[in-house]
Amino acid sequence: MRDCIEKGIRIKAVGDIGRLGKKQQALISDAQHQTAEYKNLVVQIAISYGGKDEITKSVRKIAEKLKLGEISSDDITEKTIESCLDTADIPSIDVVIRTGGNHRLSNFFTWQTAYSEIYFTDTLWPDFSREEFYQIVADYEGVSINMGR
Repeated sequence: MRDCIEKGIRIKAVGDIGRLGKKQQALISDAQHQTAEYKNLVVQIAISYGGKDEITKSVRKIAEKLKLGEISSDDITEKTIESCLDTADIPSIDVVIRTGGNHRLSNFFTWQTAYSEIYFTDTLWPDFSREEFYQIVADYEGVSINMGR
C-alpha cells in the first residue's frame, strides 16, 4: 500500500467484496479511500466479480432512480448505465490479454470491453513472458481504434 501512495496509484475493488472477512473488507475499504484521488495508474481488483452481475446491479440502481423520480426513462442512456457500474469512474479497458488458450471473455468486464482489443495466447499465465507482453503492446500501438460513436 505504501508503494501505491508514493507512486500515486489508485486501488479500486469491484465485485462482491462482502464475501470477504470483515478484516479484509476493512483493508480494501481503507486502501480505496486513501488512494481515491490518485491518477497515475489504477489497479483494479476483481473479487467474486461477474460482468453480467455488474450490469444487473446497474439496472437495479437505475430502476431505483426511476422509482424515486430522480430520472425519467428518457434519461436512460449508455452514460446513465455506465454511471451505475462498479467501474463508473474507471476508463474503459483498452487491451485484454487472455492466456491459456481460451478464446472467450468468460463474463469478464462485459460492458467495459465492448471496444477493447483482445489478444489470445496459448501461453499459460505463469509462463507469460515480458517479451510476449511487449509484443502485444507494440501490436496495440499500431491499432486504429474506431469507438463506433
